[in-house]
Amino acid sequence: MATNAVYSYLTIGLLLATGLAHGWVREDFVSHVSSLTDGHGLGIYDGSKTTIQKHPYMVSLMVGNQFQCAGAIVSPSWAITTGDCAQQVNTTAVVLAGSNDGVKGVSYNVKSVVLHPSYGQTYFDYDYGCVQISGKFKWSSKTKPVKLPKKDPKGNTPVIVTGWGSQTYGDASNGQMLQGTMQWLPKKKCASFYANYGLGWTSRMACTYNKGKTTLCSGDFSDPFVQKGVVVGLFVTTLQNGFCSKDAAPLILADIATVAPWIKTTTGAKYEDEI
Repeated sequence: MATNAVYSYLTIGLLLATGLAHGWVREDFVSHVSSLTDGHGLGIYDGSKTTIQKHPYMVSLMVGNQFQCAGAIVSPSWAITTGDCAQQVNTTAVVLAGSNDGVKGVSYNVKSVVLHPSYGQTYFDYDYGCVQISGKFKWSSKTKPVKLPKKDPKGNTPVIVTGWGSQTYGDASNGQMLQGTMQWLPKKKCASFYANYGLGWTSRMACTYNKGKTTLCSGDFSDPFVQKGVVVGLFVTTLQNGFCSKDAAPLILADIATVAPWIKTTTGAKYEDEI
């Protein structure tokens, strides 16, 4: 615990320094590290209960027997998550598949972790990580892969997000899988909104919104957004102000389509039109 605390302070300090160097205030945004102990929590705000059978691609990444974040299975031995999550994972971590509560399921040891080669150069950009398990996932009604997109969804398309966000202070996992529906916003709207906070938008970023309704909470970082069996984004960050409430801002995602070729090369995942 002490080591994790030191790591968290160092990480948050580094991210703040990065934000200041780029001319915007890092404190405006909530981070994966700080969210695990900030006490916010409803799981997916305005979400509904669901099951792993409806979302069999979902995995939870466990470090030191503690839930860290979510991920999505994309091939027989690989899952994807955000770079912010993946950098905390090592070969002592495990990937849990087939889990309704995010803490119990079929456990697979981690063999390797691959961060996008451009991760960390600019915060919120290139926020991708691939986690390889030892051996292969055992396919079942609770464990199946999603496919990669060849292009982004059209603006205002509904997308489904699933996760195990926390409900109590200091507990990263909710104990119940929840799902919610949000709209995929046109990237020009995303860029315009976040320009007010000094954030330079890139093609590796996307955003979703469901004003006054569905948003994400503590423990929901790296939750996958899926449309018709295709993973289109992973939750990265949002504004501290209104976090996990009806007043939440649009969520910033790691856009999958723009780096799908890299994910495919790394993991062997299939595109949406591949059998």
